[in-house]
Amino acid sequence: MQTVLEHISLNMTFYRSMLIEENRIYPFQAKMENIIKDKLIEGWKPAQENSPLAISKELLIEYLGSAFMGIVIWWVKNDKPLPAVEVSSQFSRIVAYGHLRAAGIGIEE
Repeated sequence: MQTVLEHISLNMTFYRSMLIEENRIYPFQAKMENIIKDKLIEGWKPAQENSPLAISKELLIEYLGSAFMGIVIWWVKNDKPLPAVEVSSQFSRIVAYGHLRAAGIGIEE
């Protein structure tokens, strides 16, 4: 994620016009999201290869890709309110621990 955000940061004018401004190009956003999902699938390495997942792999990939794209759009729209490394770190914590634990909200199981 950090690499993608750093690339976007170096090309903010382009990404702002393609993702945010009134004349944004929706097919570009969809293509970018599909590339992200493809990369997630390509890097898929579950801890135990043959273990069944508790949820659909396709649903999980869709969720992660959409969440990542949402963060990219938020980041560009708000003129990079956090450094790329911090956004990447926080997103990783959300993915690893879930949004409530990552936010410091205790949950009982």
